Amino acid sequence: MARPLLVLVHCPYLFGARFAVRALSGRLMLERGMSLWHDMIDWLGGYPFEVAKPDAIVAFHRERGFAALRVKTCGRRHGCNEFVFERTRR
Repeated sequence: MARPLLVLVHCPYLFGARFAVRALSGRLMLERGMSLWHDMIDWLGGYPFEVAKPDAIVAFHRERGFAALRVKTCGRRHGCNEFVFERTRR
């Protein structure tokens, strides 16, 4: 029941303001190749979610035979951390 309400509440932003800004800037095609509708459903569908600290991610993979080659965090800002792992044992 909550998802249709969330979609309805966010439609003016995603299909109104966001569409207008993208149209005026010449960026109607989304970089990820999704339509605005699927982008909105993808964005709304991720809630609620659980957050893991980078150290926990590295420890989880280390226990399973992977070594972190590169870890790039976004600090305390919102965003995605990036990890590159290499298998160290089979």
